[in-house]
Amino acid sequence: MFKDIGSFEKFDSWLTQTETVKVDLLDMGGALLMFLAVTLIYRIRKTVPKTSASSKLDGFIRLKKMIAVLLGGVLVFIAVCNIIFWFASVVPWNVGIAASTKDMDQFFFPVIFEFMIFTDVCLLIVSISYYDRYEYLFRNSGFVISTVLLRISLSSPKPYDLAIALTAISFGVALMLIFAFHARISGKSEQLSG
Repeated sequence: MFKDIGSFEKFDSWLTQTETVKVDLLDMGGALLMFLAVTLIYRIRKTVPKTSASSKLDGFIRLKKMIAVLLGGVLVFIAVCNIIFWFASVVPWNVGIAASTKDMDQFFFPVIFEFMIFTDVCLLIVSISYYDRYEYLFRNSGFVISTVLLRISLSSPKPYDLAIALTAISFGVALMLIFAFHARISGKSEQLSG
């Protein structure tokens, strides 16, 4: 969105630049829909009955915390590399690097999402040994699919990028609705049998 705003030729006559205005309004509407969908996911998540973590899951939680620290380090490393590449592209005396960094937008987010997808898949594979209930594996697999779709949206042209991102988040909302419904039904059946 901020990049698109920079493409306005003159701000005093921005309404006459209809294509840029359409793209910006589409991005703004998409951002609001994504924010609403993420809010729904958090709201639905609160309706899922809490289960006590078993001692078996403690090792998995420690592993996830270590991976989160690693992800933070990778994020900082990629951000520093991105800043260095940007600086090299704006400094006129460094022609060699500037020629190789034509599209700076395609460096940071796609790389970090690819690393996140790799991490999610690894966590999913490891989680199989910790979870004995299929609904958790299904939910986690679905979130990996949403992450993959979000990564694809980052490198897709407009307006497909927005459609793919909204599809990914909508899939996450549907997944959480079904998971919450299943958890309530499972909880009731366990209470009846107990």
